[in-house]
Amino acid sequence: MSNAVEERPVGFAEREGFSSYVGFDPISEVTLVVYAEPEDGNLRNNDLSYNTCWGAAAANYINNAVGSNRVGQVRVAPHDGQKYIFRAYLPFAAHSYLPPSATLLSAVLSLVGSSIAVTGEGRNFRTAVVDGSDVADSGLVLADYGDLRLSVTDLASSVWAEPTALGPNWQLNADNEFTLNALGLAAVSKTNLTKLALRSAWDITQSGIPFDPGEEFVYYYSSRTTTPAYRPKLTIVYQL
Repeated sequence: MSNAVEERPVGFAEREGFSSYVGFDPISEVTLVVYAEPEDGNLRNNDLSYNTCWGAAAANYINNAVGSNRVGQVRVAPHDGQKYIFRAYLPFAAHSYLPPSATLLSAVLSLVGSSIAVTGEGRNFRTAVVDGSDVADSGLVLADYGDLRLSVTDLASSVWAEPTALGPNWQLNADNEFTLNALGLAAVSKTNLTKLALRSAWDITQSGIPFDPGEEFVYYYSSRTTTPAYRPKLTIVYQL
């Protein structure tokens, strides 16, 4: 299964794969679509104390073997009382296809939603794209949960769980698009893996889960989905 698709403007003559061209128009733009690597996944911690769960140095579970990943928070029924926080990771091998001389113009992260849960009026939340560069190239380890807690700066526009005037809301079986800002575009690497992460805004602000039970999360299809078109993708527009 190919992990990249590239649209080249008329007049380009391909020499060696995606990375070398001859006879190009220097003002032409090229669109590259790169799909997430199989090391994507999400991390989960749970505890009776929300603050303990939020501030834990390590996760107690890694999900990187099924067809969807979760981002957000959950507080289960009173008889249990456990609080859960989910943080996710998305690596892209854009560097394998981007020419060294490319000038990046824009990038959009697209996630196809598979599920959503929101409990409580006024608890609409946004899913935020943050830095995932602390994760090793080999993939997630439990300690990455604590490292991702320190990633709080938005690298892209947000998608809200429910309809709001503040921005687009989560779509099921359709693309949810996050347009990378200047910081996000700078995180797209031409030499190494591009590593993005996802957190709920309630998680970033350590806002707790006031409802019991309470569910505030979204699911999206992972690199392991059986529908290839639903894989997470990064669409990059660049100029040579």
